[in-house]
Amino acid sequence: MSTACAMDFTCQVRRAKCSEEWLTSVRDGKAWCPRSEEIRCKPCPRPPNKSVLLEKFWNFVTFHRLQMPGIDEEKHRFDKRWLLDVLGTFAPNDEIFGKAYMPPVKGSRLDQIKVIDVPTWFLEVLP
Repeated sequence: MSTACAMDFTCQVRRAKCSEEWLTSVRDGKAWCPRSEEIRCKPCPRPPNKSVLLEKFWNFVTFHRLQMPGIDEEKHRFDKRWLLDVLGTFAPNDEIFGKAYMPPVKGSRLDQIKVIDVPTWFLEVLP
């Protein structure tokens, strides 16, 4: 993996409000960012939510001991398309790219609706 990054791919990262320190480190070859020519888009018919993608991305960065100075896991959020592109390039065999993958089920809002007991006298005084 290259330590330098092409500007067109970095521009997408800038939207995530990355730090100037990180962009300078990428320019100087001290921080990791994939080159645009390295990116291989992989189909992901049912992508998981962004928190799952972020977890997989940070696990990848930690496992490969990649340098990302000035990037805070809590503060900096990459966009979903960028995360899918990076994971599709460097972890193409991940379960999220499989045909049988089903993202985690989101909780229904109907489960959050609370039932309020209305007293009978309240309904009697209505016009």
